[in-house]
Amino acid sequence: MSIDERPFRQGYPSDLTDAEWDLIAELLPTPIWIRNLQEPKYHPREIMNAIRYRTRTGCSWRQLPHDFPPLSSVYQWYQRWTKDGVLDDIHDRLRRMVRVKAGREPEPTAAIVDSQSVKATDVGGPTGFDAKKKGERTKASSPRRRHGDAPRRADHTGIDARS
Repeated sequence: MSIDERPFRQGYPSDLTDAEWDLIAELLPTPIWIRNLQEPKYHPREIMNAIRYRTRTGCSWRQLPHDFPPLSSVYQWYQRWTKDGVLDDIHDRLRRMVRVKAGREPEPTAAIVDSQSVKATDVGGPTGFDAKKKGERTKASSPRRRHGDAPRRADHTGIDARS
């Protein structure tokens, strides 16, 4: 089968439309092959359709339908395109197009970081919001305080204060 031909199969809702394919086709590298050797078996559009199917359905690689190219080929192309930044380029190009169509600048100028989704560093150690007091528990939760006992204290001579 030539790289220009695609096999006929039942379409999935996640498949690329012709208009979508026209937008990203030039970003996908064509498979390199040497004459007199085996030419590429699978059309890049079918590989992209399989990747989109997996992304949309959330299935594992082994659960790809059998009318897509084999999972080993799809996974190999996915890994190559991810490593080479092809999938990021597609995402960036589509994001720019959506922003321009919405009347905004192609690139975002600001970002908002939610403080609850950003983890803090553990540089200072496990200190809480108690202004670096020494105990892990507060004084109110101490067992002696709950029963009304005064804590034992020794003065500077080492003699117990209650004796």
